[in-house]
Amino acid sequence: MGLMRKFPKSNSRCRWLAVLGCLVFLFGCQSNVDYSDIPVQKIYDGDTIRVANGERVRFIGVDCDEIHDNDKLLWDVKRTGIPAETLKASGRKAFAFTRNLLAGRSVRLTFDIERRDKYGRLLAYVWVRARGSDFNRPEYYITDVHIDGEGNVPYVFVNASLAKAGMARPMNIRPDTTFAGLFQSLYEEARSSGHLVVIP
Repeated sequence: MGLMRKFPKSNSRCRWLAVLGCLVFLFGCQSNVDYSDIPVQKIYDGDTIRVANGERVRFIGVDCDEIHDNDKLLWDVKRTGIPAETLKASGRKAFAFTRNLLAGRSVRLTFDIERRDKYGRLLAYVWVRARGSDFNRPEYYITDVHIDGEGNVPYVFVNASLAKAGMARPMNIRPDTTFAGLFQSLYEEARSSGHLVVIP
């Protein structure tokens, strides 16, 4: 009602400018969020999480099998000819992998060209600081990340670890393909060694 009193119906241009200003403010605030160390709030499945500011995050470049009945599961059943329950079993293994790696921890998010997918999810490469026990997990892809003021810090690269563990297939969607070659090679290694969990 307050907006309607300030901007009468006859002045639709002013109303649209006010709405546009609100949108710019909201999206501008989102761009100032610090994603260098943000707690994981919820793990939805193998390749999707929610972080502490409420953002739903979809991992770039990898695709795990579904754990719930949905349109993508139906499409995967049609594409592969594999029963839904078999695909969901694979999805549950990927979910457990991501949960074991990220539950109760904070992550660093980095981005490629596009920030969001068509569902509004944040598209990100997900990194978590490597702990002592992580170095004993050969399925984790651990690499040094240079952080100003700290030098090189070992991180588990979650997207790459899913491919290395055979929990996810590469999913290259342009223009977000910075690590496409890495994900493909890790997936092929898992496949050739018989460690592929995800349905090809």
